[in-house]
Amino acid sequence: MSDADRSFVTVMSRVLGPKGTAAYADLMRNPVIDAAGERFERLPADADEQTRADVAEGLVAFVHSLYRQHPGLSTLPADAPRGEKFAKKTVGQAVQDIYNDAQVDVLRRLGVLLAEARRGTEQPGSTGT
Repeated sequence: MSDADRSFVTVMSRVLGPKGTAAYADLMRNPVIDAAGERFERLPADADEQTRADVAEGLVAFVHSLYRQHPGLSTLPADAPRGEKFAKKTVGQAVQDIYNDAQVDVLRRLGVLLAEARRGTEQPGSTGT
């Protein structure tokens, strides 16, 4: 586990509630790293736009796989003691503080891609939940 990952785990352990912590701990007990994750870890701060886009796109399948293996990841902040909004804000700030500019940009792009994928799989008239 990289120094950044250890720092991130520390933040998560302080803002998540019991269910979120249990789901995150389950992932940490059985960490999965694939080529996309390793590429993200090695991404230099000055990575160009195309590299950033490629890394984000490469992470989509990896993240979907993690969600299938660890369903609780999709609701991590739901039972946060200080509320979901506070947990998300704190985690967002931690991402800014811990990861380099290119990695932060990749995570932002990944969020957009995952949201697009969710919208694409929703059935007409569904609630999206």
